[in-house]
Amino acid sequence: GSDHEEDEFEEDFAVVNVGQLPAVAGDEGVASFYESKISFLNGRVEDLESELINAQEDVKEYQKKYEGILEEGKSLFNTFQGKTNRLKELSEKHQQLLIECSEKEDRIHELELGVEDAKTKLEAEKATVDEWKTKYRAQSERFKENFKAYKALKSQVE
Repeated sequence: GSDHEEDEFEEDFAVVNVGQLPAVAGDEGVASFYESKISFLNGRVEDLESELINAQEDVKEYQKKYEGILEEGKSLFNTFQGKTNRLKELSEKHQQLLIECSEKEDRIHELELGVEDAKTKLEAEKATVDEWKTKYRAQSERFKENFKAYKALKSQVE
């Protein structure tokens, strides 16, 4: 309540000396005075009970909001933690894949060197084959010439 209400409350409910009672004849005046005070107090009690009920409802509402925020926070934290764990897993997987890629690139380089070596050997073999072909042709030509000469000699001998 406001300061004004508190001052009013203190004034109306202060202990009253009999000398302060209104100058009303007899006990009826005193009874009437106390009845009005009691009526005022009952009204004030009802007001305070209403304020208390409103305050309790506000507390319940704020408590619900707090619990909702707390649950949302827990949910967000769990989501964050899940995503963080997933990111960590993916990062580790990424590192593993980078290592595997590097190993495969090294293997490809080795194979390329092997292919180049094989090409060099193949070229050398082709040169050897060509050399043998040339020797074969030359030998074949000599054989043909010698065979012709043999036939010619044979025909002269007969």
